[in-house]
Amino acid sequence: MPVAHKAKPRGATGTRSTTNTKASILEASIYCFERYGIEKTSIEDIMKESGLSRPTIYRYFANKEHIVHEVGLEKAREINRLVAMRVAKVTDPMDKIAEAMMASINALRQNKLSLLLLRNQSAQDATQQADRAAEIIILHETRWKPILTLAMEASVLRTDINMRELISWLTFMQMAMALRAEALGHTQRIVRKYIRQFLFEGLLIR
Repeated sequence: MPVAHKAKPRGATGTRSTTNTKASILEASIYCFERYGIEKTSIEDIMKESGLSRPTIYRYFANKEHIVHEVGLEKAREINRLVAMRVAKVTDPMDKIAEAMMASINALRQNKLSLLLLRNQSAQDATQQADRAAEIIILHETRWKPILTLAMEASVLRTDINMRELISWLTFMQMAMALRAEALGHTQRIVRKYIRQFLFEGLLIR
C-alpha cells in the first residue's frame, strides 16, 4: 500500500536562501491575512503556514506590523506597475491622471488583500503610520510625479500646487474612493464621473 505523505507547509522546501526565506514568510503571511484577516492573524499562524520557527521569522521581521508593512509595499509596487501599463498609451495629460486614478482605485477595491491592507491602515493611529511612512511615500511619488509633471508642462494643471502635497491628497482620495466604491457598489462609470466632476475641479488651470 502506498505511503501517504503529509503535505509540507506553504513555502517549506528544506534549505532556503535568504531571499527565499523572506519570500516564504511573506507568502505565508498573505495566505493567513486573506484567510483570518490581518488583525486576527498571529505570528503562530504564520509559523504554521510557512513551516518556519519563531526565531527565523523574527530574524527577518521585528513583529507582525513589520510584515504587514512589507506586504503593503509590495502591493504598492504592484499597483505602480499596473498604473504605468494603463497610462502608457494615453496621450492627453488629464486623461493620464484620470486613468491612473481609475487603475489605482480598481486595484484597491478588486483585490481582497488590498482592501484588507487599506482597512488596516485606516484603523492605525497616526504614530504607527508615521513610523514607516517614508518608503510608501516614495512609492506613491514614483507613481504620480511623472504623470503630474507632464500635465504641468502641458499647462493644463495648476503649477502653484506643491507636488508632494498634491500626491499626498491624490493618494488619500484614491483610498477613500476605493473604500466608498466598494461599500456602495459604485460602477466604473460612477467612479469615473466623480473623478472628472470633482477631482479635476481644483487641479485644472482656469
